[in-house]
Amino acid sequence: MHLSTMKKCPQCPGKVLSPVVTQGQILDTCDLCHGLWFEVGQLEGTWQDAHGHLPPGRAILEQIHSAWGDPLTERDNLLNCPDCDIPMKRYHLSPKFQLELNRCSTCQGVWVEDSQRCATFYAPKVRAALTEINKPANWRTFFFQLLTRLPVEFNMKPRKKPWVNWGLIFINILVFILVLLEPNLYLAAGMIPAHLTQGQGLLTLITYQFQHADFMHLFGNMFFLYLVGDNLEDVLGHANYLLIYLISGIVAGICQWMIDPNSVIPVVGASGSIAALFGMYLLWFRRARLTFMIIIYQVKVALWIFFLIWTVYQVIDMVLAVEGVAYMAHLGGLAFGLLVGWLGYNWVLRQNPILAHLNGPLARGKTL
Repeated sequence: MHLSTMKKCPQCPGKVLSPVVTQGQILDTCDLCHGLWFEVGQLEGTWQDAHGHLPPGRAILEQIHSAWGDPLTERDNLLNCPDCDIPMKRYHLSPKFQLELNRCSTCQGVWVEDSQRCATFYAPKVRAALTEINKPANWRTFFFQLLTRLPVEFNMKPRKKPWVNWGLIFINILVFILVLLEPNLYLAAGMIPAHLTQGQGLLTLITYQFQHADFMHLFGNMFFLYLVGDNLEDVLGHANYLLIYLISGIVAGICQWMIDPNSVIPVVGASGSIAALFGMYLLWFRRARLTFMIIIYQVKVALWIFFLIWTVYQVIDMVLAVEGVAYMAHLGGLAFGLLVGWLGYNWVLRQNPILAHLNGPLARGKTL
């Protein structure tokens, strides 16, 4: 049973706040609206208990003119301070956050409304993720991209080691070496559409995903798997990630079979599975950035621009009938990934609140 603090709730007339322990701090909350009252220093203390060491002072907050910067435009419905009973002013938590908090200029206390509690709690980690995403390209990424013409990723760091993703890369490399030593495995493990039409070789819908035509085919696929797979495994979990990866490859293979069911040319490669990962990555990591190299100019772009250009290239080459590439597997995989990303969007955000706030109104910044 909570003892009354005799502090009035700023939002609920006649309602008194009650003490509650949150992240090692004794705060005051309203049992009706669930807002939280932080006395001076308690907000930083809560962050430190939750996230570890923070920079001294109010480094997470605005530092334009003072610790909190200038207040936002005054409004008619300003809330009164629970301690001082005077109107509080509204501030942005940080220049990079649209989250607004109520702060008393006299006692320095901060009132956080219930709808903003989760966003406030994760603000330090959201800021760290934004810093990683907005990090400028350096000379190492420039020379890497100049030599390879492959994109460089700017995204939040995974919380867990991507063991499954590393395992998939290892198996693909191992299979490639085995096929070099025993070429007959190429036909045995490749998916041949004509065989599927005859009801044969169903297992090849899985085995073809781990086989590649040549070194550059392997290198390109493994690079993109390394690029996007770690973040997806992080938000999905190891088992879910592996299951979706394999199912994506099966769906991509079926899409290729449907467009040419009588072909006797083996279909090999992880491209269909990776294209599905592109779709999920695009929907779940909307603030991530990839770079293009235009001659010698490195340009960081939003994901939808990068994958739109990739998709256009696939369609053009398919229309021109460029041989040797399973374009329908790529496009079918991408479509399947977008479907999985859309269906699983809310679940993924519930499991990953930092990602939810990055995709929501808390974080703000340029999209290009």
